[in-house]
Amino acid sequence: VIDGQTIVVDVDGELITVRYLGIEAPTAETRFAPESTLINAELVEGQEVTMERQSVDTNARGVWVRDVWVTDSDGNQILVSQVLVSQGAAVSKVSEPNSRYAGWLESTEQQAQDNSTGLWALCGVD
Repeated sequence: VIDGQTIVVDVDGELITVRYLGIEAPTAETRFAPESTLINAELVEGQEVTMERQSVDTNARGVWVRDVWVTDSDGNQILVSQVLVSQGAAVSKVSEPNSRYAGWLESTEQQAQDNSTGLWALCGVD
């Protein structure tokens, strides 16, 4: 886990950097970055993930962009970016043409805002 929106995965022995589609998480020295990274790590670190490609293969920096799924303890597939948004560890930032889960991510963000979850609890705080 690099940060709240980026991981490195082993694909057939090759380490590939993957950025989650549809979200933006605090990174580097910004507020809530350590918490966002920790939440991401709790979800994916050491886990087998399923990656789903939308329209674009890589971003402008050559990093893979994917929807990433993990299996929860009940055997259900969960979209990592949606969980990060629901926990206030990231915000919805969908960009065309990769907009498959836009409505889901945006409504999840609204719920996190309404509940002052995660980074939303910091709004208005210096």
